[in-house]
Amino acid sequence: MKNDFYIAADGVDEIEKDPTAVLPYGLDVYAWLRGADRYWTPRVYVHPGQTYTPQQAALNGHRYRCTVGGRTGSVPPTWPTSSGGTVTDGGVTWTEIGSEDTLTTADWTADTGITVGIESIDSTARVAQAILSGGVAGSSYSVHCDLVSTQGKQDRRSFRLRVVGR
Repeated sequence: MKNDFYIAADGVDEIEKDPTAVLPYGLDVYAWLRGADRYWTPRVYVHPGQTYTPQQAALNGHRYRCTVGGRTGSVPPTWPTSSGGTVTDGGVTWTEIGSEDTLTTADWTADTGITVGIESIDSTARVAQAILSGGVAGSSYSVHCDLVSTQGKQDRRSFRLRVVGR
């Protein structure tokens, strides 16, 4: 098994590792942080009240609410970053409504036998990271990550780490 950095999306139930391998593991929490916000998309109809963020490749840390519904343009607008700033995008008017939620803490724990090493948060990618090592071949362990966001949201993500032998 390779020791590549492993990033899991929502809904991962189980991953595997060799007993001697160190697993750099990342938990992608961006969807959880975004809540109901959608990504901006060209030429789609947006209803008043819907909330969006720029496309993932162009995130700027701000959220926007559609205040005048219509069809978006063919290219992303220049998103305002001042509080309450507005921009017209095709037939849509967007209003800046505040900062995106970010991750403030990620507390990793695991069953006895698995060592949780260096823990970190990549706030740009919205990933909680930990280094997992140890375990006995043929055994399975629970790993948990307790998350808290700047807006006070809390969540626990868990998965099984199955240790496989060679």
